[in-house]
Amino acid sequence: MQPNVIYLSDASFDSATCSAGIGVKNLFSGESMSLGIQAEGINEAEEIALLCAIEHAYTHGHRNCVFVYDNLNIDTKILKGFYGAMFEKIQFMWFKREYLGEVDRLAAMVRSKTVKMPHLDLLKRHIPGLNDQILVTMFMPMVRGDTYGFLCTISQTAPLYKELPKRMSNANKTVLALLCQMGSSTLRTILFERFGVHKALKHTVLENFLIQIGFDERWIEEARYECRALVCA
Repeated sequence: MQPNVIYLSDASFDSATCSAGIGVKNLFSGESMSLGIQAEGINEAEEIALLCAIEHAYTHGHRNCVFVYDNLNIDTKILKGFYGAMFEKIQFMWFKREYLGEVDRLAAMVRSKTVKMPHLDLLKRHIPGLNDQILVTMFMPMVRGDTYGFLCTISQTAPLYKELPKRMSNANKTVLALLCQMGSSTLRTILFERFGVHKALKHTVLENFLIQIGFDERWIEEARYECRALVCA
């Protein structure tokens, strides 16, 4: 069995903007990471931080891991049941917040505050009024292959493909990450079960993607129109 690899994770959430920062540290290698995300609340942000730690451990070949967190509202039994088969040994350990000061600071430093991102801000302003079906319908014209087919089953719509910008080869992964970060916890669970954990993307990456595809108000109206029958029903 591999040696224990301990991960610390924490989140910092701003209820005024619904922006959050997450911090993760691998105590075995000393590696740390942080990124800004969008979340519905502190519980969701802390769960995403824990999921990012699990994703990092798995992709780096660590199979005997202890994941330390400070939010008792996270249902680690469900996480252990879902991810247990991917590890030789997976453990979750709750510590008081004061023991996670380093990752807490990482999370607070990266949380979006005053950086202007007009395209992402436009999307975030509309998120409270968009259900998962509309959100999926909005961005699925940018994905291809089996991913498009699976999103069709979620949204119950089949909008026409939109042309991908030149040299954009990772649209599928970017759209799935965006849906995980902006959609509901239910949508995130469905996507995790089908595609696995997707690495959360920094706000600057999401903003750049939205700029590249020409995202604006029309995308939202088109998605609502595609879903009109579902809304009426």
